[in-house]
Amino acid sequence: MLRPACLLFFLWIASTTWASSPPDSLRRALQNAVTDEERLKITTLLSDKLYNTDPLQALEYADESIQLAKKLNSDSSLASAYSSQAKTFLHLGNYSRALEIYQSVIQLAEKMGDRYWQAVAYGNTRAASPSVLAPLRVGLAGAPGSLCRLPLHRPAQDNRQTACRSLLRSSPAG
Repeated sequence: MLRPACLLFFLWIASTTWASSPPDSLRRALQNAVTDEERLKITTLLSDKLYNTDPLQALEYADESIQLAKKLNSDSSLASAYSSQAKTFLHLGNYSRALEIYQSVIQLAEKMGDRYWQAVAYGNTRAASPSVLAPLRVGLAGAPGSLCRLPLHRPAQDNRQTACRSLLRSSPAG
């Protein structure tokens, strides 16, 4: 049988270990950050870590990341910050706001020629409900930066065009 002192020591160790979670460590690092580049990296990480446990705090960190990325004129960091913000809005159920932000990510990614952020944004827009996507279907095929215009190899392009025609046929206005 364990002595009470050993049990208390074990509980103390466990509580101090679990209390120092990654967001807590990042918050401490943010307090010690000297440059805007450091702050940008940390606020973006915090936003990504907190979107499902503390979404309102995650949105605050995403906003700060967006402002820092704009200040530093870093399009890649801006895409990352916007993506974190949109992911949080998806988690909160604000699908229309998330889609607006993902459109910004898509436009920014196209400007940079960054296929990674294009894929992230297009992939995450699928998480929105069909009722939110329905009004967007009409303009999907011809919209600048739309999925229907994303260049791919020939077989995938044929499949994508078929999917776009299908979306347009099923749209309320089409």
